[in-house]
Amino acid sequence: MPAGVASATAPSFSVWRLPGPKLLSVHARHDLVLATGVGGGALVLTVDAGLLLGDAYAFRVPATTEPEEAVRVMVGVRSAMQGAASSAAASSSPVSRTALVHLRALQALDGITAGASQRTLARVLFGAEEVTRRWTADGELRAQVRYLVRRARELRDGGYRSLLTPSA
Repeated sequence: MPAGVASATAPSFSVWRLPGPKLLSVHARHDLVLATGVGGGALVLTVDAGLLLGDAYAFRVPATTEPEEAVRVMVGVRSAMQGAASSAAASSSPVSRTALVHLRALQALDGITAGASQRTLARVLFGAEEVTRRWTADGELRAQVRYLVRRARELRDGGYRSLLTPSA
């Protein structure tokens, strides 16, 4: 559901809270379908494409759904979005700085290929609150985005090969 529809007390959205591997695909013009493994089953969510990391979110269940099924779906989504963050953090190892830079660089490459501005990239990569707080014309956050764009282009133009050979 679009962030503007959610109340101010709604929890903040983070795809990383969802447990298990994630599969993201375009479902409709403005929606994305996110499928993730939850407790041996699967949770499939249609996510508004405008929903960004850290935005407030709400969810809805179609009125045609039986009440018992609607409750099961709502409880499943809520527990996945709230409970998985702590269990995932406890069971996973920390991500290395290098891996995080590669991940963000590839996300930046997707963004610049789609025509996104540097400020939009920053919102997607670091969250709207960080951009509001830290974005300036010559600031550190903008410099980070410029670096990620440069790094992404280097990887695209053949730099990825250095990742394939073990370093000495």
